[in-house]
Amino acid sequence: MASERREGVAWKSRLSWGGFALLVALLALWLTLLITHVDHGAHANLAIVFDEQHPLRVDLTRVKIGVLERARFAVPAVIFADVRRSVLLVTPSTSAVTIANVRPASMACNFVARPVRGTALEAAAEEAPSGAERPVALAPAGDSGTSIAVPPALHAAIAGVPGARGAIGCTLAGGPVAASPTFTERSITLHVRNLRGGYAIVDVSALEGIDNLRFSGGVTMPFAGDRTRLLDPTDDIVSIEWVDVAAAERRDVILVTIGALAAIAAAMAIEAIRPFVER
Repeated sequence: MASERREGVAWKSRLSWGGFALLVALLALWLTLLITHVDHGAHANLAIVFDEQHPLRVDLTRVKIGVLERARFAVPAVIFADVRRSVLLVTPSTSAVTIANVRPASMACNFVARPVRGTALEAAAEEAPSGAERPVALAPAGDSGTSIAVPPALHAAIAGVPGARGAIGCTLAGGPVAASPTFTERSITLHVRNLRGGYAIVDVSALEGIDNLRFSGGVTMPFAGDRTRLLDPTDDIVSIEWVDVAAAERRDVILVTIGALAAIAAAMAIEAIRPFVER
């Protein structure tokens, strides 16, 4: 009778070790699937249209460095501060900016009352989204777009100031702007243009914690760094891809955790089958 009880206790112990081993192995498997997941779904493009026609026009087949430098500080621009915030730099000719595929309820925009000059892009990216006391009016545009009216106070601040632009910072409340094809990869496709022709600039210099930045589309501008692209009426779509450094660090920690969990699961499994091995 006592031997039967001991045998029953031994079986319960083996089952417990085996169950714990299975749970730990499933946790390791889930973490592995988490960091190796690839999103094959389609991601919507973010279309941004500036309602203006800037006098600067360039034949890109015979472009000169001086012309590109003037374009860098004279045309509208889109700056990304992070994966949720963007800054629209508008000129005195801009009356409104339309963003497709984004509803007004999922966005909040504010403006910087002072003009933004030259290379003060990162400062504008940091200040514009935080100016809650200077909100910008948003209105529906089309089926699912948003129209951003340039405030009269911003027009007055930049009018007559050579090389100055106005900064409107927008924050998405519904989710990040960038897609996540993998655990560490981030990507976004932008369609940026002027309504009646002209040029625009996409700048991601304010993005922090990124690595292996890659562009597809747009024109590289001399002396503007490798995080800026000029878009023209014939080449107004740019795809941007990069590696999220923070996500890469989390992946490394998860890899170490997976290794530890695998070792623990193996030890528990060995303990569960130890009596059979001893026999």
